[in-house]
Amino acid sequence: GTGCTGEQVLPTPITAFSSGEGEEGSTQERIAHVSAAKYHSCCVTTSGKVLTWGFGRGGRLGHEDFHIHSGQVAVLEPRLVTSGLSKLRVTAVAAAKHHTVCLIGASGDVYTWGSNKGKQLGYAGVDSQPTPRKVAAIKQRIASIAAANKHLCAVTSAGDLLTWGSNSKGQLGYGTTVGSNTTPRIVEALRSGSVDKVSASKN
Repeated sequence: GTGCTGEQVLPTPITAFSSGEGEEGSTQERIAHVSAAKYHSCCVTTSGKVLTWGFGRGGRLGHEDFHIHSGQVAVLEPRLVTSGLSKLRVTAVAAAKHHTVCLIGASGDVYTWGSNKGKQLGYAGVDSQPTPRKVAAIKQRIASIAAANKHLCAVTSAGDLLTWGSNSKGQLGYGTTVGSNTTPRIVEALRSGSVDKVSASKN
């Protein structure tokens, strides 16, 4: 995010946040939330905007430009995600190896983008989604989100846990290790209304 392509061994400020210089869509706003994964990083500003940077192959950055989501170039400084989110106020974002998920504050809706090879985006019919798209199958209001390699988790405002995506290692919590689950589903073993937050890891 600093514009540098080499390794940096000391913490380095991302000047695009303070100076407004760099990639189009740079901001002078304060940053409220950050998330990082293997190939990309994301942040949410205090006004609810999402910025991403890094390597965009498969659509994980959420930018429409084909040369970015085809992996031909990397985005070296924070860039505003506009498609699908321009009129929405985002409160949280979670980055995973191949995809990204964000939470809309007012509605509690969830939007995803990136690779869908593990069915982790929450909708069928696409191998990848280059720009944010609403997970229409979620009917509950969501309060917390988490992303891992090929699956996603969300906590509802009622305190239940939803999971979806790859279940090859039983990571969805259904009591099985069968295939993938495209549609977000409640984890019955935790259906108690007492779940507050969730975290996810690869398997």
